[in-house]
Amino acid sequence: FSYKWAEVLAADAYDFVKSNGGIGSKASLDFMHYILEVGGSLDFMDQYIEFRGKAPSVAALLKSNKIDNCGI
Repeated sequence: FSYKWAEVLAADAYDFVKSNGGIGSKASLDFMHYILEVGGSLDFMDQYIEFRGKAPSVAALLKSNKIDNCGI
């Protein structure tokens, strides 16, 4: 289960950064600042929400696997 959750997080973050300018964009710099720089020193979900502006969604993972997200 934890591996699938990691896939959800990775797909959601990737989709967000890609949709907001890709590498070098503010979104990618925010990912570095809120996720990579703090490591495990702060609560991950709080940091993810700071980066993304909302909790992660499975929609990006479903999209990347070409599965209809059924309105998610």
